[in-house]
Amino acid sequence: MVEIMLAACDKTMQRVTTSHSNPHRDLFWWTPLLRLLRENCERARDRMQQTSDLQERSIAAAEHRTARADLGKAIKASKRNSFQEVIDIAEENVFGAGYLVVLSRLRDGRTPPETERDRLEHIVSDLFPQHPPLVWPEAKDIVGNEQTGV
Repeated sequence: MVEIMLAACDKTMQRVTTSHSNPHRDLFWWTPLLRLLRENCERARDRMQQTSDLQERSIAAAEHRTARADLGKAIKASKRNSFQEVIDIAEENVFGAGYLVVLSRLRDGRTPPETERDRLEHIVSDLFPQHPPLVWPEAKDIVGNEQTGV
């Protein structure tokens, strides 16, 4: 059944593809400093998870908490600074970079393009065909008599 549904979906609709090579490339506030802090945080997390000694693990956990807190603070500062820059640029040029940032959020490039109404109706009818209502026979007990109110 799953294969049939997948085949129907593949035939009627376009798949959404994403690139996982650089998930932060679209974030206007992402900086090389944040990339380094994230790498440090991930290394600290890996060290914490791979350590078997309880005392070393608690030290590694403290280092991970510190690295994660540093990353969180840097992200908040970067967002605040970048947003202020976007505001300043938007005040200078209404259709400049600030406009493009907002437009990219509104567009949401991960969704497939819209399809005509007839095509969408065809897709929906293929995926969810209409069936006549099912009439269930009256339930009978073991002896063959009709059940009463059960």
